[in-house]
Amino acid sequence: MIVSCVLRQSPVFGPTHVAWLAEQCSRFLPEWDFLPFSDVPVAGQHVRLTSDLPSWWSKMEIMRADLPGPVLILDLDLVILRPWTTTAEQLSHSYVMRHPTRDGCLYPEQFNCAIMLTTPDFRAKASAHFKPEHMDECVGDDQIYYKRYFDKELRRFQDEWPDEFVSYKLHVKQHGLRPDNTFINFHGLPRPWDLSEPWIPCLHPAEPSQADD
Repeated sequence: MIVSCVLRQSPVFGPTHVAWLAEQCSRFLPEWDFLPFSDVPVAGQHVRLTSDLPSWWSKMEIMRADLPGPVLILDLDLVILRPWTTTAEQLSHSYVMRHPTRDGCLYPEQFNCAIMLTTPDFRAKASAHFKPEHMDECVGDDQIYYKRYFDKELRRFQDEWPDEFVSYKLHVKQHGLRPDNTFINFHGLPRPWDLSEPWIPCLHPAEPSQADD
């Protein structure tokens, strides 16, 4: 089992944020191997991005990679609060989140792709299907792309893990943390490191990578 993310270095995201997420995965997802994809060197094992796909579309390189078993794809600004329990049957399916604030926007039950659980079969289908022109067709939004073409291929996290996949803005900020909250999705501003909350890990400078893979 692999947990992955994508870094395209920018003024907002850099190797420090990969290390920040890696620490959370090591603590709460110890049975998952952490394998980030990046266009710059990062500490630890990683895969170098080779395409010029922009922003979140770079996750398509994870779909294209020949990776074994389930791959959990996370955004870099995600906070993990506790271990995540899964069954072998659940890991045999692919999942995406319902978008907490965009229901009915453009399409009914819009997706949020900050967290995706993918099987080898799903990744192969997405890789074979995707063309760069889909980016313009879907107004630059990969969430529209997956909703339009893979709606029936993707289960919803919230159906099987109630109260574990939540929004900071919609749920936590308004109502506080709940005992079952596991993945806190920020989907935009504020970023977690912009806040001072005891449950948000500190953002420490990342150690430089020794290899430019």
